Amino acid sequence: MMPNLALQGETRGADTFVSHIRGIPLDKLPSLHWMPSRIPIRDALVAFVPEGVEPPPIPFESGESRWYPVQGGHRLAIPYDGQPLKDSLFKVEEGLWDHSTCDRCSNRIAAMTLCYVTERGTYVGLCVDCYETLVGTKVGTMRSLIWRIKRLVGSDDAA
Repeated sequence: MMPNLALQGETRGADTFVSHIRGIPLDKLPSLHWMPSRIPIRDALVAFVPEGVEPPPIPFESGESRWYPVQGGHRLAIPYDGQPLKDSLFKVEEGLWDHSTCDRCSNRIAAMTLCYVTERGTYVGLCVDCYETLVGTKVGTMRSLIWRIKRLVGSDDAA
């Protein structure tokens, strides 16, 4: 599996101390503008990358990729939303992009499951638990209490 490049920190034995997510210090995360999200299932562009060979040029800026080990190399997938394709080694696979990954803990976030993403600037996506730990508990007692109540009653605007 390819490393999660969203995380920056230092390795200490089997544990990793994470100090930044996508270049943003953890203590700055509460100051970002967050919104609840439910990431939909999306199509993906897929290409085979043989071992020892550079991957094919990505046909457009994605910011996300997944590398699946297969015999003789890797299967590279990037999310696809219908952008025009010209002479590409990538093929469309419908519904392959069926989850997101938390930028802090790397846990899988199933499609249409509540998570939190930044509204603008550098994209950061957090599962509910990491959002609560890194943002929800650091934004002040009243805002944190309101966020927890909204979460308990299932309100999507709990950001």
